[in-house]
Amino acid sequence: MPTRTAGLDQYVSGSTYTDFGQPSRITVGASSNQAEVMYSYEDETLRLSERTISRSQGLGPVVDKTSYAYDDAGNPLSVSDTQSESGNALVDRQCFRYDSLARLADARTVSGDCATGTVSSGAGAYWQTYEYDAIGDRTKLIDHATGTGSDVTTSYTSGCSASCNRTGAQPHTMTATTGERTRRASSTTWPATC
Repeated sequence: MPTRTAGLDQYVSGSTYTDFGQPSRITVGASSNQAEVMYSYEDETLRLSERTISRSQGLGPVVDKTSYAYDDAGNPLSVSDTQSESGNALVDRQCFRYDSLARLADARTVSGDCATGTVSSGAGAYWQTYEYDAIGDRTKLIDHATGTGSDVTTSYTSGCSASCNRTGAQPHTMTATTGERTRRASSTTWPATC
């Protein structure tokens, strides 16, 4: 596995890997101003559990720390990104919930922890819920308002029954979306040959 990458400048001056071939530590940048990326993994599953970026100069030294949590099936439950480049820590926490068939049902940014926190507002905040039909095709996406404004719903239409392609019908192919926007209604339809 590569341990260094260089062109006109030194991009990666050192890399270490776990016994399973996953990146463990990567050192980037010129020797006078290096940054280091450290990766941690769950012992049992080898899923990424944390990534930390540190630098040798400036405020910090840790400028970004991202933690990941999963359910037993491996679906991500949360991603927490703490950025402290300015010396003040800013936390961006995203939480995910799944239905009984492991389909994404809810995704949102929260203030606090995923279990008891409230939906955050401000730049980058979002809250989305998803609905599916009995065979697993997505039927609806709701972008909930996180500040001022109103929810935006996008509906999905699936199914093509005639002249779909050379092999015939495509009952699970998405054929149209419709949705409301704050200022105008939008609709997109795809031709049957998609």
